Amino acid sequence: MLALDVGLILCICLLGAMVVKIALGRAQLLDYLGLALPIGGGLLTWFLFLVSVVGIPLTPLAIAGTYGALCLCAAFLALRRPAGAPTRAAEADRPTAIGPVIPLAGGLLLALGIFSLWLAVGRSYSTYDAAAGWAVKGYGIGLEGSVLAADRWGTWGRAYPLNLSLQIGLFSIFDGDLLPGSKLLFPLQYASLIAGIFQFWRRQRVDSRLAAVGLLLLASNPLVFLHSTLGLANLLFGLYFTLGTLWLAEGLVRGEQRFQWMGALLLAIGCWTRAEGIAYTLALVVALGLCTWGFRWSRPRRLTFLIPIGLAVGTWFPFSWGGVADSHLGIAMGGFVDRVLAGQLNARYLMETIRLYVVRGIDPSNLGFLLPSLVFLLGLGLFRFRPSRQPLAAMLLVGSTIAAAMPVLLFYIRSFTRWEDFTELLIRSFDRATLPAIFMIVATAILLFNASWNPRSSASGSSGPLDDRLSTG
Repeated sequence: MLALDVGLILCICLLGAMVVKIALGRAQLLDYLGLALPIGGGLLTWFLFLVSVVGIPLTPLAIAGTYGALCLCAAFLALRRPAGAPTRAAEADRPTAIGPVIPLAGGLLLALGIFSLWLAVGRSYSTYDAAAGWAVKGYGIGLEGSVLAADRWGTWGRAYPLNLSLQIGLFSIFDGDLLPGSKLLFPLQYASLIAGIFQFWRRQRVDSRLAAVGLLLLASNPLVFLHSTLGLANLLFGLYFTLGTLWLAEGLVRGEQRFQWMGALLLAIGCWTRAEGIAYTLALVVALGLCTWGFRWSRPRRLTFLIPIGLAVGTWFPFSWGGVADSHLGIAMGGFVDRVLAGQLNARYLMETIRLYVVRGIDPSNLGFLLPSLVFLLGLGLFRFRPSRQPLAAMLLVGSTIAAAMPVLLFYIRSFTRWEDFTELLIRSFDRATLPAIFMIVATAILLFNASWNPRSSASGSSGPLDDRLSTG
């Protein structure tokens, strides 16, 4: 049973690793550790969704055939992809020496990861939303062999994308998810997030001691660690949005199309993970586009890297339109503009949301020492911050602002139809909605502090074509 579960995860990682090789050409071990599982899982479930929509039952044979076809195509493309020499940006961004502090931090992170695995599997799906919203829907799809089972199993109908439910359904189809092996996914996603952010910091020459502090600050955070064991989609969505933003912003600053494609792919799978991913991604793409235009930073020669986002939204949204429109958020958004224009501002609920944001942020049992640590790092980093000289940090500040503001906006919209139990809804659901903001702000604060105070860091927090232009202009 455990061997089959581990084998299934390794198969997903193999597919993801080949896609990483195709996208980046040359990648390091940490790139694979951070990207293989989330990309492999997201792409496999998206193709299985398409297979099911056209009427093919999701039997073990059909899943194996789909997986085999994807692997053959990916292997062919990966082998044809020349390794080549590192790009000019990669040459300039060789990481700092790891030093003795990283093994110590690595040991603590490994201990946290093992503890997370033990808790995640041991507690099974023990919370209502994790069981009724994601696991039961996945089991239903596995039993009926069709994504149409989403209408009849679990909560919310078709209102949410099926990436996580289909991943859980794979374990149900192949071994009944008796362990449950699907709970292994969440600690491994937690580890992927840590590896992905760490690799980003290494590319930006973040001091090894500072990176170690940042990783421990994030990994040991009570809310983040809790969600590595629960079985909800919030941690997975936060992973996709954060890593997608890091890759896309770096690609835009450097003019690296491969990085832009990787970022867009992650954001696309984020849209395939949670419905609000569409709003997050749209706001991010528009904001980063305005930044590159307004500050005259490096601009993409083509916008073809946005194709994955269009494909993800364009295939899932028509399938789920009825469910989204009938959901609480869909109903609220339907009348939001009209009610605001009519003078209904719900200022009380907006202030209640902001107040909870602050109260929960300073509560040590919720976020530990994260808020004071981030205030310290951001304060010192912003002291020497110059957007024109630090475009990557500026873009990540924009992404962090979007990630922090979006939960407030979405809950404010929901207050127009959930006013009777709005406080209960806020207390129950708001914390987990802030996970993308936590991930983004930690990644940004460490980079900003390092770029402002570490003499080894380049002026922009990145290297590449833009830096050449700044240094000569």
